Amino acid sequence: MKQSVVLLTGAAMIALMLACASLPEKEFSLANERRSLLMKYKLNTYASNEFVLAETNYTAGKTYYSNDNGKSKESLDKALTNYNIVLQKGFPLAADDSKKQADAPKKDADDIKAAVAVKEEYAAAKKLYDDAIAAKTAGNYSNAIDLLQASKVKFEAVHKKAKEKRTGAEKSIKATDTDIKNVEKTVKEIEKLRDEEQKAMKKENAQ
Repeated sequence: MKQSVVLLTGAAMIALMLACASLPEKEFSLANERRSLLMKYKLNTYASNEFVLAETNYTAGKTYYSNDNGKSKESLDKALTNYNIVLQKGFPLAADDSKKQADAPKKDADDIKAAVAVKEEYAAAKKLYDDAIAAKTAGNYSNAIDLLQASKVKFEAVHKKAKEKRTGAEKSIKATDTDIKNVEKTVKEIEKLRDEEQKAMKKENAQ
């Protein structure tokens, strides 16, 4: 009986000590930081199972925070583990997707010879793209994604401007062709009138 009481008392003391443990401020801060980062880049879509586990433990950690700091820390540690897995799995895949999104307008710009039509603007977009690829290769995925998204927007603008210049040039060429044809038509009409006048004069002289 006494042994049972001692065991119960010991268990109660341990529970009390855990409940009275210091606030897991560091774990809570890190969990918030990791969570914000992966949400910013929508990495949860690349590792949904781990994200669900992380969110469950994160919610528990917040619930226990201040009330049972031992359980709070335990839950937040588990949340951190799964958030880190989401980051590790998600970032490379998200960077690959961002590259594909940037590659499309880049190809459009290349196909229309934007590097010649709008040289400076194309060079600026290409620099962003090259810097992004370098960052991706180095494993700096957040920077790579940001740069790829920026280059995507730039290449879209470059393609649009180059297309407008080409359209304007084509219209100008068509207008010039029309002018040339009009001149040629006028020349032919003048030559026709001249021939008719010469024929008329010959006829009069013959009489």
